[in-house]
Amino acid sequence: MTEKTEKNGHISHEIDDQEYQCGFYCRIPYLQRFATAAGFTGFFILPQLASQSLSSYINSQIPTLERQFSLSSYESGIIMTFNDIGFLLVGILVAAIPKLVHIPRWLFGAIMIFAVSGLLCSLPHFIVNSKQDVTDTTLEIANTTKLAESSIFPICTDVVNSDNNNRTMENKPRFLNLAIDQSLKSLSVGLIGIGLGLQGAAKSIRTPFLTQYLDEGNKDKTGFYLGILTSAAIFGPVLAYVLGGIFSRIYVTLEDVDMSTQDPRWIGAWWLGFFVFGTIALVFAFPLLCFPRYLTQKTKKKEKEEENLVMKHEIQNGLKVESLKEVSKMEIFKERSASYIRVLKSPVYLFLLAAFVLHISAVLGPVAFKTKYIVAQFGLPVWKANLIISAVTVATVAIGAFFGGYITKKFKLSPRMFIVVILILHAGQIFFGGAVIFVGCDQPQIIGPNMPHSIAINMTEDCHCDSKDYFPVCGSDGRNFHSPCYAGCKEVVRNGRMYANCTAIPDGQASAGLCPFECNTLIPYLLLNVLGYASGSLKIMPMFLATIRSVEDRDKSTAAGLKSVAASLLAFIPAPIVFGKMIDTSCILWNSDSSRKGSCSLYNIAELPNWYVWNCSDLQSSCTNFYVTGLMESLEHNGLGGSQEKENRSHDNEWRCRESCQKGT
Repeated sequence: MTEKTEKNGHISHEIDDQEYQCGFYCRIPYLQRFATAAGFTGFFILPQLASQSLSSYINSQIPTLERQFSLSSYESGIIMTFNDIGFLLVGILVAAIPKLVHIPRWLFGAIMIFAVSGLLCSLPHFIVNSKQDVTDTTLEIANTTKLAESSIFPICTDVVNSDNNNRTMENKPRFLNLAIDQSLKSLSVGLIGIGLGLQGAAKSIRTPFLTQYLDEGNKDKTGFYLGILTSAAIFGPVLAYVLGGIFSRIYVTLEDVDMSTQDPRWIGAWWLGFFVFGTIALVFAFPLLCFPRYLTQKTKKKEKEEENLVMKHEIQNGLKVESLKEVSKMEIFKERSASYIRVLKSPVYLFLLAAFVLHISAVLGPVAFKTKYIVAQFGLPVWKANLIISAVTVATVAIGAFFGGYITKKFKLSPRMFIVVILILHAGQIFFGGAVIFVGCDQPQIIGPNMPHSIAINMTEDCHCDSKDYFPVCGSDGRNFHSPCYAGCKEVVRNGRMYANCTAIPDGQASAGLCPFECNTLIPYLLLNVLGYASGSLKIMPMFLATIRSVEDRDKSTAAGLKSVAASLLAFIPAPIVFGKMIDTSCILWNSDSSRKGSCSLYNIAELPNWYVWNCSDLQSSCTNFYVTGLMESLEHNGLGGSQEKENRSHDNEWRCRESCQKGT
């Protein structure tokens, strides 16, 4: 930055041309063609896509992570909240500084944090001895005795061997807990939690800094370029679920194993998505370092206004300041606190904020466990559930959000009409969401300790079956059994994928995993989801605009910031934990050992929709009450409170008077 002394004794500051030029230490002429909003947008699309995909990827892998690390849904919910805790802690600190820093370099730092977080989340796979899974263990016993096989698989053994078998059973590990050394579980889960926290911290930097940078470049086209990057962000979850589905079909060790994805031992390559998205973010973050601090040079008028503001501050406060940046540092906290007070005095804003928090809670909880719900309710493998979610749920939300923004632009609705439109769409969302309760599946019948059956009784006595050994198999006659032991199976075939010599099955054959569900309600369920999510996503933009237009123009950024903080603190953080706990109450069989409860092996799928629907309905009903109250307040105060408008006019008049007095002197 250069300085020039004028005859009035004050210093005029001119920003160095390098702050408008592309390059890193050296400014190559060829690169200057990219020093535009369009150039920056083009280079930021891939980092935006990778970072947003990384944030959504965890939701697609919840069932796999729970099986790999023996987690309950409650524990999974706690892990997912680390993202929003990081967002909340860092977001409060950086909200006021975008105008004061070199934004492209901060965005580079944010994307690098995303990259590190992705690699960190994948690290547990490399530090944990994942070779301890059942598949590798069975390879070692291929030529051993039947008694040795029974120490790994719960097959039927003769009564005469029961004493030796008991001694073996006491020391054998649980079947689905073999995927990880329990001593490393805390370390692994901790690394994933830290990685998600870093994602939240980076996310809090990315959005406000990006908006500020593009808005300073060309205000007329800010919406266009932000729309492109928003589309990339919306497509991120779609990509996350698609790749999540693909990676769920690959075994965790990337080996070709003789096992189907329906096998109760199957663990997909959950870590691969974190690694891929983290690597993409790492590679494409570096071009951001080359972008200038400002995209367009300030006009002479703008520079003169800033110079006058510096002089004015020196005269009023008797302090010597070097630039507008220092003026901003001195004034920003004073103005920010006053803005918070004005926003919190708006009753319409407060009611809309409460409605928004309840709405997010009702939507986020089910979305966080969507993959798990479809897997449990419809008996689908994780990979197929992820592809369905990407094609139906996430795509519907993306399209709905787009058309919601188009409608608000097309019809130019008033804040009051925004609330009316929101109420109509909200009613549709409640109706379609509530109808989901009628499209569940019947509980699969499993012959074993929890289902009175002569076969189960006989096998318990004849084969010395242990009720704790849940390893479901599907008989060739279409019946499910609690384990190969309850089917009377005495031989292990193809490393545990098939079982033979099963006395409870006519032809003596069984395969690992439950039999395919006979459920025809998946299509109606998906249709109701499309209609419900369409209604909900259409109101995203009206909700946002109604909220920020319920306050004065000068307080819009404050209102938006408070909304994000409130949503993180009161919705994004508690919702996954609460809904995870609700899901756990529907579990009827836990995969546990002698020391602790692990993941859920079998759910009461008739009860599972009740928790989803009724709790969501309660939240949405409370949300409706706040929308109606906000509408009534809007009618009473005519949008903005009359007292607020008068205060705003009084403030403007006082400022004009002060300026005229200074000119007179």
